[in-house]
Amino acid sequence: MIQLTRVQQTLLFVGLVAILFITRGHHAPLGLTLPDATLATFFIGGVFLRSSIYMIGMFIIAGLVDYLAFSSGVSTFCITTATGSISVSYLFLIPAYAVMWFAGEWFRKINREKLSSLGILGLVLFSSTLIAFIISDYSFYFFSGKFDGVNLNDYTQKIISVPGYLSGYFGYTFLYVSLAVLIYTISTKLHKVKSKA
Repeated sequence: MIQLTRVQQTLLFVGLVAILFITRGHHAPLGLTLPDATLATFFIGGVFLRSSIYMIGMFIIAGLVDYLAFSSGVSTFCITTATGSISVSYLFLIPAYAVMWFAGEWFRKINREKLSSLGILGLVLFSSTLIAFIISDYSFYFFSGKFDGVNLNDYTQKIISVPGYLSGYFGYTFLYVSLAVLIYTISTKLHKVKSKA
């Protein structure tokens, strides 16, 4: 079972927050433009961080990053209604990210750190990412007021037909989580080697 000390959890939280700042909001700090890692950071947080206080902290940080990005001129299209006010759909990011966190927690509980766990990880990650996508994207469709006259079927077809949209949503989440698995595996192996020495 995955166990981190309190210090390791705090360091991981700081790292996840840094990743949120670097990849979220499209404000490109340091001149970098990296794909959004928000879903992956919440999933990873659920796997490794034991307290829901960290999840709440990450919600707050994500909102702060968005605020800073929008204040610096990034388009507010995805968080506002057709009239320009903040859309209730933005609040649906909370349950979308919570799905990722709780899926990570669930995986932590069933993970036996064997090769066979990778298949389970893939299934849990795919399912939770799909649910998070449905919550965030379809709440935008239903509550933003920007799709009046567009039926749900047409909207779904539009999502599917936009090159890279859905595949990026899944692909980048899988990429970041795969990197976390690789880092965790290497650090665990190094720790075992160090312990034997």
